[in-house]
Amino acid sequence: MMDISIIGGGRLGTNLGFALTKRGFLIKAISCKSLSSAKESVNFVGQGIPLANNVECASLGNLIFICVPDREIEKVSKELSSSELTWKGRYVFHCSGLLTSDALSSLKEKNAYVASFHPIQSFSQKKPIEDKFKGIYLGLEGDKEALDLAKKIVEKLEAKYLIISKENKALYHTACTVASNFFVVLLDIATELLKEAGISQELAFNSLFPLVKGTMENIEKYGIKKALTGPLVRGDLDTIHAHIKALKDKPEELKIYHQFSLKILKSSKVKDNKKLNSLEALFVEEND
Repeated sequence: MMDISIIGGGRLGTNLGFALTKRGFLIKAISCKSLSSAKESVNFVGQGIPLANNVECASLGNLIFICVPDREIEKVSKELSSSELTWKGRYVFHCSGLLTSDALSSLKEKNAYVASFHPIQSFSQKKPIEDKFKGIYLGLEGDKEALDLAKKIVEKLEAKYLIISKENKALYHTACTVASNFFVVLLDIATELLKEAGISQELAFNSLFPLVKGTMENIEKYGIKKALTGPLVRGDLDTIHAHIKALKDKPEELKIYHQFSLKILKSSKVKDNKKLNSLEALFVEEND
């Protein structure tokens, strides 16, 4: 197995290191800005030397994962490329969903094989979770040699991959952000509405979560459009008017309700054209 170094032992770097060790890879070193943070990461991963020096960390690996924030990737790349390390035959992957492998161009110029290696998964804590990578997709982009290795690693992780072109990387990352963060915000809005209806926050979340889980199961089983239910799909004008009235003192939430309702209508199964036209006119008028 290839020796691996991880630069950036945060939530993603630590979870990735843990997943790789479980699949037989050898983590040689993990570097963080502080040695204490690196020691914590190594403790979670179960392998590697904790370091606060990126160049020293990279020197111990044939494959280097750069798991730092986007704004620091090019800086780390230049730091490594300006060192005395030999880069020919080495692989360097960064884990940004937005940036392309061009962020590692200074290392590519030194004959390293480079790629972006982005897990389509959220990592809310540094402490690793078992099988966090199993069954997920990773967005890959880079040069051929790097992609060949990346695909093998994805296979070892029991995951899957998407090959993304450089020009489509931003659109790809936007899709991931909408699916993850927008969903969280919508659930937060729903929870707050229940709280205003006199339900405690804990009970509000606990009562909504089975609904969300059931919806996700329906999406997985039947597909996105067929999972749509509720008053919009039924063409229930009276219920929609009641919703709008309930939100009349909440302009931000009402605007979101209007915009999402229009999107739902475009995907809905409403067959009564009169009802459909009335609903569309209602939301267009409210948005104007």
